Amino acid sequence: MDDSAPKPLWLRNTHLVAGMLVVVTALASVAVLQLRATSARRAAVSVASLSQDVENSIAAADPAFVVAAMHEKLLDAIDGAQFSSAVMDLREDIATFGPPAIDGDAVAAASYGAALRQAFWTVSRDAQLANIRTQQIQMGIVATGAIVLILLIRSVAAAQQAAHQPRRTPTSHPSQIDPLTGLGRIDSVRDRLSELLKVGAPGSGFVGMLAVGIQPEHEHFLPLTRLQLDAALVETTTRLRKAVRATDFVARLARDELAVALPVSPRVEDPGRVASKVLGALDAPIVLDGVSIRPNPRVGIAISPLDAVTPDGLIERARLARRAASDSPAAVYRSYSENLAPTELGTLQMLEDLRAALAADDGQLWVAYQPKIDLRTERVVGFEALARWDHPRLGRIGPADFIQVAEESDLILELGTWVLDSVCAQLANWRSYLDEPIPVSVNVSSRQFEGTGIASVVRAALAKHDIPAELLELELTETMLLEDRQDLVRMMNDLSDLGVKIAIDDFGTGYSALSYLKQFPIDVLKIDRAFIREIGGDDGDEAISTAIISMAHSMALQVVAEGVETPEQLSILRTLGCDAAQGFYFAHPAPPAEIRHRTTA
Repeated sequence: MDDSAPKPLWLRNTHLVAGMLVVVTALASVAVLQLRATSARRAAVSVASLSQDVENSIAAADPAFVVAAMHEKLLDAIDGAQFSSAVMDLREDIATFGPPAIDGDAVAAASYGAALRQAFWTVSRDAQLANIRTQQIQMGIVATGAIVLILLIRSVAAAQQAAHQPRRTPTSHPSQIDPLTGLGRIDSVRDRLSELLKVGAPGSGFVGMLAVGIQPEHEHFLPLTRLQLDAALVETTTRLRKAVRATDFVARLARDELAVALPVSPRVEDPGRVASKVLGALDAPIVLDGVSIRPNPRVGIAISPLDAVTPDGLIERARLARRAASDSPAAVYRSYSENLAPTELGTLQMLEDLRAALAADDGQLWVAYQPKIDLRTERVVGFEALARWDHPRLGRIGPADFIQVAEESDLILELGTWVLDSVCAQLANWRSYLDEPIPVSVNVSSRQFEGTGIASVVRAALAKHDIPAELLELELTETMLLEDRQDLVRMMNDLSDLGVKIAIDDFGTGYSALSYLKQFPIDVLKIDRAFIREIGGDDGDEAISTAIISMAHSMALQVVAEGVETPEQLSILRTLGCDAAQGFYFAHPAPPAEIRHRTTA
């Protein structure tokens, strides 16, 4: 067979063929969903009534009723209701982990009841947001339509990538490509700007950088699902690439932010013209299966050599200008200038000062350590490392301020590497005089999981200071697990293979169920301080904490409570079976010198 012969049309467009098959399947499913609508409404009423039954059975300390009646009724009701994926994940949790063999144990009944209440709370939330009367049809169409849209556009974008952006050879590695949009990540736009700045030397032209942000908003101001947000970003990417010129370079900077690197031009006004065209293309509503979403685009512009002469400088200033444009009620663009709002200029100065502090390594930046206490033995079983910055002019700057600023630039990568190295150096110091070295957990940013560097950075830090991997724990936020990152599981597995432990920080604030966590190599769950703060005074928070602890233990995960500040909170957490805790009740974060005094006292 002649390999050079043209392939049939259907073979050259398999992504379109697959997409059409899915579309046909989706249309057929609409009729089925309509037939199920009546039974779904009845099932929803059944779930609501079961919630009161749980409360009554727990109040009456009647565990036999919980086991005999509630378990199967709950599963049947959720199956009949066909709720969203979040509820179905909880249904899997309840089916997997219960009912327990409680044999008249009222405490176990209450614990199991709390897990059920978490499911009812999620059901209630879903019903309110999706309008339970039409949820069957709406959720099916939205989910199917959005998936089809994402698959088609992602496939087309990948197929056109080489033709549209031929200079993206530095980002050809799969980990440097954003899997949702098919665009390069921030490293790719930095590489492209480096090339352009070499061509556009001072006096030979202007290089433009656009930061394009969207703030998707439901037409009726309802919360948007992750699927809808992803679909909105994919549609925005498609519109943006159609609006810009073939010589313009498009990449993804952050969750809802894209970048456009403009080639060298003799006219300083060219970036503004491109920005106007981009806003015109992006401002129209995005309609997904009957739901209208307003993108609310804003664009920031930075130009070399007027505003910056380095790739990082252009990126930072374009993003600052984009944030300034976000203050406008209409879709506008802003160019970087010295007349930006003081807060934006303050952000830029903070970035420059933070970069200088990292380069100087003169003690401005240091690491504080907060102990974790085993609630059974009351011994210190670990520390959490927390970055601190003593600015020579402004004094102590809160971590929420400077870490957020670093997150919006590539400086978070340098800061994260510095923290890892500092922690490993401190672990080596403690090993020199402690009989049993104590492990330390380090917070890591989602930006550190871009590219291929996180495992190699960790491996290098451990080797440099001769630290066993089991003494290091990395804390990721729950929201990171919800990102559309096909490479995240692989990178987490690489870290786990090194022997490093992985913890999920702020658990409970996102939308993931525990069954969703099974695909990740997780060792520890940390209950968010928001639930601990009201524990004892808010039955809902205590119920959620109970459910998290019970189900995490069923998965052989350790549970740590954050933000413990009172004896009452500590007592309740002990009763619930929480493994460890940290907070001001035990100790404030402290410098290594104070930690040494405590560990040797």
